[in-house]
Amino acid sequence: EFSPLGARAVVGIGPDVVTHVEAYRAVLRLVRPRSAVLCNAEGALRGFVIAAAIERVPCLGVQLALGPYQHAIDHGSAGYRPAGDAGPPLGWPCPSTMALWGTAHADRFREYGYPGARLHVTGSPRLDAHAEIRRVLDRRRIRAALGLPPDGRLIQFSAVLRAGGTYITIDERYARTLRALARVAGTSPGARVLVKPWPGDDVVRLRELAAECGGDRVLVHDPASLWHNAELLAAADVLLVDLSHLVAESWAIACPVVFIDYPESRHYFDDEYADELGRIAWTVRDPEEVEDRVRALLALGPEDVAAWKARTAPAVEALFGPADGGAARRIALLARSSEPVDAGWVL
Repeated sequence: EFSPLGARAVVGIGPDVVTHVEAYRAVLRLVRPRSAVLCNAEGALRGFVIAAAIERVPCLGVQLALGPYQHAIDHGSAGYRPAGDAGPPLGWPCPSTMALWGTAHADRFREYGYPGARLHVTGSPRLDAHAEIRRVLDRRRIRAALGLPPDGRLIQFSAVLRAGGTYITIDERYARTLRALARVAGTSPGARVLVKPWPGDDVVRLRELAAECGGDRVLVHDPASLWHNAELLAAADVLLVDLSHLVAESWAIACPVVFIDYPESRHYFDDEYADELGRIAWTVRDPEEVEDRVRALLALGPEDVAAWKARTAPAVEALFGPADGGAARRIALLARSSEPVDAGWVL
């Protein structure tokens, strides 16, 4: 319970929560910003949201990933409202304004109780670069810089193995998927499988699985490298990924994408997101389906890929917003127009 708020709010678990909030308050009193723009406001920056409400600094929360997830808290029951709004005595710290990717997310936030007037669909700034640089990417030059054969087929595999100690893909299914991809690569001269890990994944275990299942046909990309997603996707012929923004990035770069919808991932992510991504990408639900699906996509021509993009464009826009390169500018304009918040209470 934070007495300056006169209400309770769920901010986290552990003895350091209050310390973090007070440290953020000290920074805000020193800097006195006109507004704060926060990525991952629901995650690592929950304490900052509380501090900003107390100090009456407007917070613009910028959507960072597919979410908010029900696994974080039951938003539907607890509520999800910004500072100054009336509501139940217990809830989730929430920015005073939200910049969301697409209308599907805005609908979900309204279901959780967030006022629609403070929701703004801006598109995803992570797609801005793809809209700009796709025209100038040189596929052969990227492959040469990566040490890959210039004309061989490249399959990018970006499923998450573990996140925060939680399995997103169990080892057995991950290994069977890698073996299927290695078989595809083995029948095409110069073909490779590039494992592009999520930065927080168990990269040591990924390297072990790659060596066990694919040998020299499977390469593991260094997640600390400076290669942009757009560059790697421009070099790829097919992407395989689970619930990820990479689905939209692959669509923007015109790289056919397979959505890995294995049962264990649905225990971490919400079912509704899996269903929505299934309307954009080709879906596999078992490693036994991977080999045939990837072979079929490698056989697609430019006209087939263009037809896929046209067919799925409405679903992409609903979930990820307009891929027009203007999301970051729209977010910046929102930040400039933010009004101070009433710190009477926070949810």
